[in-house]
Amino acid sequence: MGDCINFFPIRGILAPEATQGFYFLEMTQVARVLDKAIALFDHPYPREYDERNAQLEKLCSQLCPGWQEQIGKGDRSKWDAFHSLDNEFTMDQIDFQPVANRFVKEHLNLFFKS
Repeated sequence: MGDCINFFPIRGILAPEATQGFYFLEMTQVARVLDKAIALFDHPYPREYDERNAQLEKLCSQLCPGWQEQIGKGDRSKWDAFHSLDNEFTMDQIDFQPVANRFVKEHLNLFFKS
């Protein structure tokens, strides 16, 4: 799961909302891992890209000295501050579509007014 690269791009701005969404969908395993990743940042969570990027670079430097030279060279523990979350689950273990379908069926009133 780790992968600090998910927090570098603009989509990282929605990490807290994604976590809430996973709890709402009862995908608590995913939500808890995201909570752990978000907790590595300063509070409140950095919404601005430049601030989040600066915190990520600082975090990677503290946890993985020389991380910039190691990116893409095998062992992610040498460059990814989130590698410790990898054992929590993998994206291959999460089948989002059935969960989303079940949620919509159970909560049709949220999507369609009669």
